[in-house]
Amino acid sequence: MHTHNFMGITTPSGGHTHRYSGVTGPAPNVPGHVHSMVGTTTVNDGHSHDYDLQTSQGMSAMGGHTHSFQAPTMPADGHVHNMNGFTSVFQ
Repeated sequence: MHTHNFMGITTPSGGHTHRYSGVTGPAPNVPGHVHSMVGTTTVNDGHSHDYDLQTSQGMSAMGGHTHSFQAPTMPADGHVHNMNGFTSVFQ
């Protein structure tokens, strides 16, 4: 089992962005695995957004592997933001 770190900034919506960071849920060291990413963004413009998504399957990188992710946040204050990026490399 292993995890990955992740961090990023959401796409703009309503004239602002949010930061997010965390550690993925654990997954086995087998081909084709994915990880869960669950958390809450930073507060900006008086609100935050929750997120609950899954990464892509692993991709080889720097002697290990990484995962991409792309999904919208949950709605808050009448809008959503998109999250996208890559997890840290697990070696």
